[in-house]
Parts: sequence; C-alpha cells; structure tokens
Amino acid sequence: MHHTVGPKRTAYPRDKIPQFYQPRLGARRTCTGHFRRCLHRIELRRKYANAKRFHSAPLLRTMFFEFPEDARCWELDDQYMFGNQYLVAPILQLGQRERKVYLPAGTWKQLADNQLYEGGQTVLSPAPLVQIPVFERQH
Repeated sequence: MHHTVGPKRTAYPRDKIPQFYQPRLGARRTCTGHFRRCLHRIELRRKYANAKRFHSAPLLRTMFFEFPEDARCWELDDQYMFGNQYLVAPILQLGQRERKVYLPAGTWKQLADNQLYEGGQTVLSPAPLVQIPVFERQH
C-alpha cells in the first residue's frame, strides 16, 4: 500500500523501495547527513553576515585578501576563504576525488577528519563525492 504525500507524490514503505532507486539511497542518506551537519553552521553565517555590516569585509574572500603578505596566495584562483576562519577548496573537475590545497601560514584543521596541518605547504586532500575540502584556521 502506498501513502500519498502531497499532490502526485508517493512515499514507499521501506521494504517496497523501487529496485532502480536502492543503489542511490545510500548516497542520498550520506548527502542528507552531511547537509544536516552543515545546518548547525547557520549561526556562524549569521555572525559573519552581521560582522560584514559593521566591518565592510566580504564574507567570501580571495586568498590574497586574507593573506596579502603570502605571494603564493596571489596566484590562487581555485580556493577561497569563508570569513577569516574557513578555507574552502571546491572540486572543479568531473570525477575528481582529491585535490591539492595550499595552506597559508598558521595551523589548519581539516573539518572532515579533524587532522591538523601546519601552514605554508600544499597538502593533498581527499574529496569524496559528498564533501568538499574545508579547513578551519586554528588561533
């Protein structure tokens, strides 16, 4: 028996999920879990948005904006800072599952596995399908 969920939508009981959809269900659950973990960062976004009003610094920043003394940061065009604390290195190539990330001076913690890295080096970061490499600056 199917249950109606709004107009023209059907919710299947767990044991009756269509066969073609079952392989995708694991990835969907993983993505949903990742999304839920990210939701708790909404307060952080609000904090930075409010700070932007008072300090007029952009929320998304090029690397050289945050590290003007680091010559390497002036050459980077594929990673950015979210506020002054998070370094984001998006995946830009189809099928790419790891990427090189330059970490400026300081100590950085990769959010996926809480591993600490010393800055001033390029690291190879894993990039599974459901998450992009994000590093938090440690103060």
